[in-house]
Amino acid sequence: MVPAGNYQIGSNETYPEERPVRRAQLKEFYIDVAEVTCADFKKFVDQTGYVTVAEKQPRASEYPEVEIDSLKPGSGLFVAGTSPKVELCWTYVHGLRWRVGKAAEPVVHIAYEDALAYAKWVGKDLPTEEEWEVAAQGGQPGSLYPWGEDDLVKGKWQANVWQGEFPVQDEGSDGFKGLAPVKSFAPNHLGIFDMIGNAWEWTKSEDSNGKKVLKGGSYLCAKSFCHRYRPSAKQLVEKDSSTCHIGFRCVWRS
Repeated sequence: MVPAGNYQIGSNETYPEERPVRRAQLKEFYIDVAEVTCADFKKFVDQTGYVTVAEKQPRASEYPEVEIDSLKPGSGLFVAGTSPKVELCWTYVHGLRWRVGKAAEPVVHIAYEDALAYAKWVGKDLPTEEEWEVAAQGGQPGSLYPWGEDDLVKGKWQANVWQGEFPVQDEGSDGFKGLAPVKSFAPNHLGIFDMIGNAWEWTKSEDSNGKKVLKGGSYLCAKSFCHRYRPSAKQLVEKDSSTCHIGFRCVWRS
């Protein structure tokens, strides 16, 4: 449970979209201690027959700039080492969907409406950007990471992120290359796991153009590249984005 309060969010030290440091008045809320896993999502699909965005045939009217022959169900995949240029390491794979993940890993290849549908099914909601960031801070507002100012604590990585030359090779010094099972790293001071790294997470918040706010960074975040595996960091994406590094968790408000 995250108690009601007036919290500090944002940062003046990093990207423009994180500025300025500001206050957020929040009511009490509960947030999942871990990201929704493939096993969790499978229960939802088995009981409801739900079909994700990545599994549906895209409509030509929604993608006028794309050739008709390319409009097939699928999702985005990052292939390390394909090119030294990050954008060339991404590819759209027909038929790629959430079922490729392992049971204990965070479910990915999930678009915003998929995450929201699951949240409603379990009687919850998706967090706002402010709720998510406060939960990620773990009671330590103002620090670079929930655990302090350094990537490592006593020589150990505290989250599943990228080590090595990005996007060429992930050295896996944190123990993982790619997604890690949830709860593979120590929780923050509120007892919440994996708020940093592993998979980006959907929030309900959006910008003036309707793009949704992602929080938390992922296993593809490198300190030498984006360094967005911090509570204040964010990424803006289209609602129908579906990739190998975007997942979610839910909240319940009393």
